[in-house]
Amino acid sequence: INLTSALPTITDTVILDATTQSGYAVGSPVIVLDGTAARADASGLVLQASNSTITGFRIQNFVNGTTSITGTGIVIDGSTGGGDNNTISQNYLTNNSESVTGTVGAISITGAADNNLITNNQLINNNSDGIRCADALSTGTLITNNVISGQGDDGVRLAGVNITFTGTTLLNIQRL
Repeated sequence: INLTSALPTITDTVILDATTQSGYAVGSPVIVLDGTAARADASGLVLQASNSTITGFRIQNFVNGTTSITGTGIVIDGSTGGGDNNTISQNYLTNNSESVTGTVGAISITGAADNNLITNNQLINNNSDGIRCADALSTGTLITNNVISGQGDDGVRLAGVNITFTGTTLLNIQRL
């Protein structure tokens, strides 16, 4: 899916499961969200809802962001009172964020988003942070069993409390 503008922000609970598509294989998703032609304010998916799941997508080329929540593959945004108890799994995020400052490459958790699970994702060659927990008010995030390689800045940058980081592979001199 070649986007020419930002998708609507997700504000209601959803299950977006691309693993059910014919031909899906782990690491080779069938459904691709491509932001090459999207505007500067576009991110792949922005989730302000709680109790949602996003799984099995390839999200790439959201590179024109100017803030911590634009130009990012997936944003979990708790600034509106949602963003809690979500699962982000089995996604392949690549080539997001054009610079190593400002924007987050693959996954951003911001705005007091609590108790989110980031698991079994592949974050490859994003130009800024792979995963950023960007708000000190966020609590209870579990980051587990992801592969993070070739990020332009930090593999994972954490702010917040009660964050569990386990079983994740950092390659190509990624720092936590």
